[in-house]
Amino acid sequence: MITGKPSKQAKVTPGLQPLQPALDTLTKQYGEQEFALVDRVSISGRSREKVQNASSKLQVSHFASLQGDIVDADIDLDGWKGADIKLRARLNAQLGKFVVVGDSQPEAGVTQYYILRATTL
Repeated sequence: MITGKPSKQAKVTPGLQPLQPALDTLTKQYGEQEFALVDRVSISGRSREKVQNASSKLQVSHFASLQGDIVDADIDLDGWKGADIKLRARLNAQLGKFVVVGDSQPEAGVTQYYILRATTL
């Protein structure tokens, strides 16, 4: 989960460089922004197995299956420990590609983006 605030020039806080392809897409669609990391959750599981994990702000669960290099997944994001977040998404994503699965505006001028990337171990 990252935040974006309108800016005259795109800025990326340290640690977000791996997300650059997704950030470039967001900048093209919504204009220049200053991006910052809010929280990160990693989750692993076998194909066709429901798994979940939580961090300081997010509880994430998914049920996913793999067909070639396409992941078919049902994703649930819930706020954790007071964070007001709830997102349900169904998607098909190519392995290794970043996908923006949703966004919200918790306050004026700030957008939270929920970005995921599916990989195999």
